[in-house]
Amino acid sequence: MTAATQVREQLLADNAKKSKQISELQTFVSRFSANASKAKQATSRARQIEKIELAEVKPSSRVSPFIRFDQEKKLHRQAMEVEKPEQGLRRHAAVQ
Repeated sequence: MTAATQVREQLLADNAKKSKQISELQTFVSRFSANASKAKQATSRARQIEKIELAEVKPSSRVSPFIRFDQEKKLHRQAMEVEKPEQGLRRHAAVQ
């Protein structure tokens, strides 16, 4: 993994974490903004929401390189043909 992709993934993870925190703060503010005892906490959390900034993640402009190898001969499914197979561990039976 390259450094650029790691940075991009880190930004995406941070944005996900921040958006989850924003949603939790918004639910608290919506529940307790009318309550007199918790109104101060609700306004404080509303200010926290305003301070949280989501980073803008731009799509990568890099194009993946493509390498193509053309085969002159047609490749067959049968890669190897064995004649007179022998069992056992002989020194030169497999390679001749």
